[in-house]
Amino acid sequence: MNHPSKTRKFLLISVSFYYWINISFFFLFSQTCLAQEQIKLPSTAEAHPDSGSLSQHAQPLLTSPTASNLTSEQNNSIPPHSPPLKTPSEPILDPPSLDTNRKTLPAEAFRLMASGNAALEASDYETAAEFYRQARILAPDWVPLLVNSALAELRSKRPQTARQIINHALRQDFTSSRVWLTLGILALDEKDYPSALAAFAQAVALEPENPHAKNYLGVAAASLGWLDAAEDNFQQAIRLKPDFADAHFNLAATCIQKKTPAIEIARHHYQLALHHGAISDPEIEKKLNIKKQ
Repeated sequence: MNHPSKTRKFLLISVSFYYWINISFFFLFSQTCLAQEQIKLPSTAEAHPDSGSLSQHAQPLLTSPTASNLTSEQNNSIPPHSPPLKTPSEPILDPPSLDTNRKTLPAEAFRLMASGNAALEASDYETAAEFYRQARILAPDWVPLLVNSALAELRSKRPQTARQIINHALRQDFTSSRVWLTLGILALDEKDYPSALAAFAQAVALEPENPHAKNYLGVAAASLGWLDAAEDNFQQAIRLKPDFADAHFNLAATCIQKKTPAIEIARHHYQLALHHGAISDPEIEKKLNIKKQ
């Protein structure tokens, strides 16, 4: 008869092997299908809390790809805006009150996380990162804290620290859409667009009705030159959240970049983006022939 500890070890190794094989297959499959423009990116299925105002969009996370990497369809294009890293009211950050492990975690960890959230909301990223560091000493495996902490470290220009933290979060819960979303944000920051695409696609698969995940997936697709896939995801994000300024802006920018620009559609969504709080963009307004009043 097998020893129980050996059986458990075998099961753990088997599950781990199965997981990484599936992730590798998913990554290769998503790239191959999208490259052939035959993939329909994940559809929506479950709800998610809305975020607050989206008026602070002057500093997009994604910058323009280098000219040497552009296809003919992307030359002279406008880089799509991705959402900024979100404050605690946004869906990529878990508020402590919604965490199911509240009774098993030290009260001081919740206090420190709340202080970090307040600092993050005020864009004081260094202070937020310090509060989260202190909280991680008390609750080193708490996934919502790890997600917040990784974002604060990234905003504090410490991407390697952010990656170490979010990789630890992934080891704790690889079924968390917000962990995958944060992994994608890190990849975007590094301009590793294939990895960003795979991470955001996984986030969408785990949480199909998260409009922010759809929007980020569209940004990654657009960065790789897959404008039809990007357009589809921005449209899905807008269907999920009609007042989503970033998605309207991104859809407008994508329509302009296409081989046959859809100017009227781009103008419509650009105006909606401004109406819902996006910052005006002189380059887009020039291409759309929008005159300042």
